[in-house]
Amino acid sequence: MSTYQSVIKIAAVTGALFLSGGIASHGLATVPALLKSISEDGTSSHAMVQVWRRVYQQGHANSPKIVVLTTVAFAYTAWGANSQQTSTRIPMLLYSAAASLVVGIVPYTLIFMEDSNRKLLKRAAEAKHYSSYSASGEKRPEDLIDQESNEGLLRRWRALTLTRALLPMTAGFLGLLAITHYE
Repeated sequence: MSTYQSVIKIAAVTGALFLSGGIASHGLATVPALLKSISEDGTSSHAMVQVWRRVYQQGHANSPKIVVLTTVAFAYTAWGANSQQTSTRIPMLLYSAAASLVVGIVPYTLIFMEDSNRKLLKRAAEAKHYSSYSASGEKRPEDLIDQESNEGLLRRWRALTLTRALLPMTAGFLGLLAITHYE
């Protein structure tokens, strides 16, 4: 195996695990911190959905590049494993599965997360022009309903995000398995 091929394999595995960690951090750290800010610090849920929007936009700007590069690296590695004269096709199958899992976050997002994303983005846009306090400084009853709804959406998004992180993580492990056991 050439150094060039080794670098691509390492890049593919690293990219998948990096992507998984980035996605998982939103569910393991960001959303719980946002929810604690609401419950313990009294921060409005309207402010929290605006912060969530910033987090979402960062991920939306950066993750597709990592997905493309990682998928291409795994696909190239699968092609290289297939063209080698070996007695087993297992490495090619593992790298192909890894490529499919990484790019699989796109349909997963569109199918399972689009509704939550759309609702949270709409609430964040509405929250820009919103004051959650009445003239007397008391929270209005409808704000408590909004808070519960916003918190529910954030919890749902968290669960979907953690599940989504499993796709590139599994891809990284499949790549490691192919490298360590079959080459």
